[in-house]
Amino acid sequence: GADPVPIARHLFAISSVSGGSLAAATYALADLSDGGAQCGHVPLSKSADLDRVEALAQADLLRGSISRFFLTDLLRRSPAGFLLGQPDDRNTVLEKTFEDHWNTHWIDPSKADAGKWTTKGLLSLHKASTLLREDCPPVHLMINGADTDTGRRILTSTIQISGDDLLRNTNAIDFFDEIEGDIRLSTAVMNSARFPIISPAGRYVSKRDGHEDRLIIDGGYFEIYGGETAMELISAIVTLNVDEIGFIPVPILVVMTNGTADISLAGRKGIKETDEDIS
Repeated sequence: GADPVPIARHLFAISSVSGGSLAAATYALADLSDGGAQCGHVPLSKSADLDRVEALAQADLLRGSISRFFLTDLLRRSPAGFLLGQPDDRNTVLEKTFEDHWNTHWIDPSKADAGKWTTKGLLSLHKASTLLREDCPPVHLMINGADTDTGRRILTSTIQISGDDLLRNTNAIDFFDEIEGDIRLSTAVMNSARFPIISPAGRYVSKRDGHEDRLIIDGGYFEIYGGETAMELISAIVTLNVDEIGFIPVPILVVMTNGTADISLAGRKGIKETDEDIS
């Protein structure tokens, strides 16, 4: 039969939480670094493609962070701690581990700028790819973290959250609006995946809140599958189309979870649930 249409041609955004943010970022990076040649489609029919997906699933990405906890963090509190100087903390080690894995398995080393993909800022990476790929825009990432003071979501997202009419009803905090800057893709993942002991809470300076120090923790403390963010985005897209041009789109929300997910779209403008087979 005919080849399947690449999912990226219909994939607008991924809302991710915790460890799922690493998978979302890896998918986006594989697509962006490919220059859109396959439009987000990892064929999985070639052994090399299967090998790199398997490598991500089986990789021991936490070893360096855990060892750093015992060999650095605990020793730093001992009388001999001053001998350690200022080694990388657990978060930095984990970010470097992600980048090393991406460079080894997902970036084509033959490309002239191969080493730059994992060090670019997330926003600049997405913007540059959008300009190069008008026929197949790259997927948006909406990476969910949580604020320790308020319990609200903190979204590290390529979609503008703060002050944007599209998501004007959300209660989430726009991380990029808070820092007024950009961060590496690996740091964006860490804004969502912060497990106790493995990685401490992230500290950043809020330029919109009197330059106060704020803490960001694992997005799973708010909710475990990114569904609230995804539903807000779907509702906003439907509302925008209905209000502006009178068109009702048919968005499809795909939930991937290793547990149970109770998602109700009831009451969302222009959205109705269905049990129809969409395969």
